[in-house]
Amino acid sequence: MRKKGVSQLDWIMSLAIFLLYLIWFFSFLMPRAVFTTGKDAYISVLQDKFEEEFTDEDSRLPLFLFTNNSGTYVSIVNYTRNETMMFEDGEDFIIWNGKMIFLANISPEKKVWWLVPGTDTEDNHSEIDVEDDSVSITDMTVRLDESMPDRASYIDRERFEVISYTMNGVTFNPENSSYNKTGLAAFYMAERQNINHTSVIVEGASEINNFITYADYGGTYQFEIYLDLYRYDEYRSDNINYGELPHDDAVVNVDYYSDVLRLYDDESSLYIYFDREAHINITDYNSTLTLKLTIPVSGNTHYKYVFDTSERDRDEYKYAFGLEDIKYSINLSRIDTNYSYYKQRWRIPEERDFVIFLYENTSELSLDDPYMQLGTYDPGLKPVFAQSKVSRSFEGPVRVRYLIW
Repeated sequence: MRKKGVSQLDWIMSLAIFLLYLIWFFSFLMPRAVFTTGKDAYISVLQDKFEEEFTDEDSRLPLFLFTNNSGTYVSIVNYTRNETMMFEDGEDFIIWNGKMIFLANISPEKKVWWLVPGTDTEDNHSEIDVEDDSVSITDMTVRLDESMPDRASYIDRERFEVISYTMNGVTFNPENSSYNKTGLAAFYMAERQNINHTSVIVEGASEINNFITYADYGGTYQFEIYLDLYRYDEYRSDNINYGELPHDDAVVNVDYYSDVLRLYDDESSLYIYFDREAHINITDYNSTLTLKLTIPVSGNTHYKYVFDTSERDRDEYKYAFGLEDIKYSINLSRIDTNYSYYKQRWRIPEERDFVIFLYENTSELSLDDPYMQLGTYDPGLKPVFAQSKVSRSFEGPVRVRYLIW
C-alpha cells in the first residue's frame, strides 16, 4: 500500500511539471506581434508615401510591321485610341480619319515600333513641295486636276497620265475640291455627291495613297480609272498573270483580276495595290500602253501607286498591335525639394526628421553623390534607420535611399 501511494504522488508531480512546461512554452516561445511607433516603423511609411506621391503609370503599346523585304514604307494603320501618343523613337506621324500615317523603315532588325504617352508637335517638313495642283518630293512629282491625280513623273520621266475617272460608267467630275498640308503629308480631296476621293502623298516616299469613301445606300459600285502609261517592258501580278510588253504592231491585250500589278523595266517599277481584287485590263500596241482599272467600291476603299527602283518584287507590309505594356515608375520631373510641405502632407510626426536620396542605379553605389535629394542630413546624427530600394524611373533604373531619425 505504501508503494502505491508513492507512485500516485510521483504521477501527480510529473503532470504538474508538464503543465507548467506547456504554460511556459506558449507564453514565452510563441511568436508575438509587436506594434511600434518608432523610427523603424516610420521608414516604411516614408517609403510608401514617397512612392504614392511620385509614381506614375508608364505604358507602351507595341506596333508590329511585317514584310518579307527591307525598305521604306508609308505605313497606314487603323488607330482609334483616344489618348495622345507618340513614338518612343521620335518618328513623326499624323492621325487622319481614324488612321495613323507614318514613314517606317522596316528591316529584320526593326519590326516593332513603341507608342508611349506624349505629343509630337514637330512640323518642319521642308522636303515636300505642296501647291494646289501639284506636289513634289525628291524623285516624284504628281500633277492634279481638281484634286484628282492627273499625271505622275518619277526620276524625271512621266510614268502615267490619267485619261478619265468614271463611277458606274459616268464621268467623275468633282463638285468640290481642296487640299492641305499637315505635318509630313499633303492631302487632296475631291467630292461629288456622296463620293469622296482623297489622295495622300507623304514626304520621303514615292507613292500616292488614294482613299474612296462612298456613302453606300446598297450595292457595290465600280470606280474606273483609264491610264496612258510609260512604255514599261513587262507586267506581273502573280505566277499566272505576267508577261512581256513588246510595243510592236501586234496587239497585246491581257485581262484578269488581282489585288496587285507591277509594271517594270530595267530602270524602275510602278506598283499598283488594291485592298480588294480589281479588274485589270492592259493593252499594248506599237508605242501606246494603256491600262484600265475597275475597282469595286463599297464603304471605304484604298488603292495606291508606288514607284520603286529595286529589281526584286516589293512585298506589301502587314501590321498588328500587341498587348499594352504597363509599368509604374517614379516621375523624377515631379519631385521638388519642399521638405516642410511633404513632411506635413505625409503626416510625419514633428519630432521625426528624414531625408530621401536618389542615385543612378549602377553596379557601384556612391553615397556621396546623389543626383536628387529631399531633406537634409547631418552624418553625425545617431541613431538613424536607413533603407534602400531599387526602383524604376522614366529615365531609367534609380536607387532610392530613405533615412529617418
